[in-house]
Amino acid sequence: MSNKHTVVMVHVPTGSEEAFFKVYEEFVNALRIKSEKPPRKLMEMYFSPPSDEDRYQLEQRGVESLKVLLRIAQGEARHARYIACFLAGLYNGDLFAFNLNDLRWLDESLYAHVIAVLHMDCRLRKQDVPHYFDNGEVLWATMIARWGIKDVLTHRSPPRKG
Repeated sequence: MSNKHTVVMVHVPTGSEEAFFKVYEEFVNALRIKSEKPPRKLMEMYFSPPSDEDRYQLEQRGVESLKVLLRIAQGEARHARYIACFLAGLYNGDLFAFNLNDLRWLDESLYAHVIAVLHMDCRLRKQDVPHYFDNGEVLWATMIARWGIKDVLTHRSPPRKG
């Protein structure tokens, strides 16, 4: 191992410090072990395909968080527009770009729900997020129209229906 070091500053969500330090400690310990490629083993441990049980739990958490986020996006809460933009972007990022800086405006609870949905969507790749709901396409179209979320290709909001 080289004696050279790089200083890295990391922002960890409040309440996640213990998990972060655990991962960091495992990473440092893996570097100390005289094995073939310790960092790769660590990466495989955290980023290998989830087991069936993990997939089930990941989907359960993700769908519950998705329900919470959709309910908020349909309401009048101060975070509703940010959540609606996130859900639109997750549904179709080519049409509805989401500014990641908007995540900074969310409180910890909403941020955790966003991460749970994103984690589910990225790891499972099971279906588009509206398809977790009956009439999901209509719910998303209504939400997008309600908040006037612009289509990046035409720079126009979709027409309002009804």
